[in-house]
Amino acid sequence: MLEKLRNWREWLTVDRVVDLVMDAILLFWEVITSPILIVMRLVRYLLGAYVIGGLKNKITKLIRWLKTKPIWVSFIVAPVAVVILYYTLIFIWLAGEMLKPEMWKEEITDINR
Repeated sequence: MLEKLRNWREWLTVDRVVDLVMDAILLFWEVITSPILIVMRLVRYLLGAYVIGGLKNKITKLIRWLKTKPIWVSFIVAPVAVVILYYTLIFIWLAGEMLKPEMWKEEITDINR
């Protein structure tokens, strides 16, 4: 217990405390100024947690299933699975790019251009 407290005190420097406080203030300010970001971050988190987790689970099940089948089945199923995985990852990447909070902030445009 004392060892953890000592490690914590060594890690807790003035620079790190200032960084943590500034990050908290900026995050708080960002959330207050545009509440849609909360929803967007939740959607991105759920997308990452459940879709990627589910994808890993499906790949693991496919590999275990292929271990019990003859080799010729692997030669047919594996390329199809790789193509499906490729397009699934592209879809996940595009959905993640679309849900970036930076895209949803209001852009300030100069009217006098």
